[in-house]
Amino acid sequence: MKPPNLNNYVHAQDVLGFIIDCEQQKIAVALIVVTHIQGGAVRAPGALLAVREDGEMAGYISNGCVDADLIAQSIDAVSVGAPRRISYGAGSDYKDILLPCGGRIELLIVPRPDMGVIDRAYTYLMDRQVISLTLSAAGTLSTARVLPAAGEEACYKPDHKTDLNHVLYSFTYRPKLRLRIAGRGAEVLALMRAAHALDYDMIIQSPDQRIGAGGEHAEAFGAQFQHLKSVNDPPMTHDDPDTAFILLFHDHDWESALLRQALSGPAFYIGAMGGRETRRQRIEVLTSENVDARDIERICSPIGLVPSARNSSHMAISILAEIINIYKQVYNI
Repeated sequence: MKPPNLNNYVHAQDVLGFIIDCEQQKIAVALIVVTHIQGGAVRAPGALLAVREDGEMAGYISNGCVDADLIAQSIDAVSVGAPRRISYGAGSDYKDILLPCGGRIELLIVPRPDMGVIDRAYTYLMDRQVISLTLSAAGTLSTARVLPAAGEEACYKPDHKTDLNHVLYSFTYRPKLRLRIAGRGAEVLALMRAAHALDYDMIIQSPDQRIGAGGEHAEAFGAQFQHLKSVNDPPMTHDDPDTAFILLFHDHDWESALLRQALSGPAFYIGAMGGRETRRQRIEVLTSENVDARDIERICSPIGLVPSARNSSHMAISILAEIINIYKQVYNI
């Protein structure tokens, strides 16, 4: 068995899209779900991957220590046409496959998954809906749009019945993290490049139309560009609970209307560039505009985990680290 190809299918949406592409090409494929972990596993319960009948793989569960065998298992499951549960690590039947980090990984392989369910789940995620995906050990799938409370995480729910149709695994999946970046200058470009490497959705808002097209700018990175034409009249936008809003203006006249807009929505993160004095002035302006003090407290400033980053690339990494940290705290993922 050849080693698996390197790929960037990390988010559930990408793996589901890969399965849809396989179906359109009439290539048989298996859906694999991490159902349970113990110890220092690389992926969390609910992580998805897929394996085509020719061994092409989308997603990963390790740094290569079990992937080759998993591909072989998946190809065989597709050939036989029956789902299977397998495990690696502590207590596994595969004594010759070791997990260097210790622990245990349990997986469910579903050959030729129900494409109606796959299509719906993919469409929901593309529409930025939170979904559940429920699987039985017998290979049946279902999906639904859900609105989980903050902090709800993917869960493992076997009911221990002997009928495999009643051994259920249910997981929650959120849409891709989205950044709405408003500003101009080197900081915007650096953050856009870094976010693109993480495959985040992006909306870029700037009065500088050069950021929208040409070169290493929004268009090249697949970001949506919105031209800011007026200080007091930003374009209509609808943040969702998986959106982080980042304000990167040195000229702070642009801030007030954009911040009021963001604070009126459900974005899980709102951050603004500037030091402590800028923050003080910002609070004074927003207070004079009758913005509630509790809303003002939502603004992260000074922005980023690394204090006083004065290099645009370092600032981008610092901002993303803060966003990821808060996202993990809010949704426990």
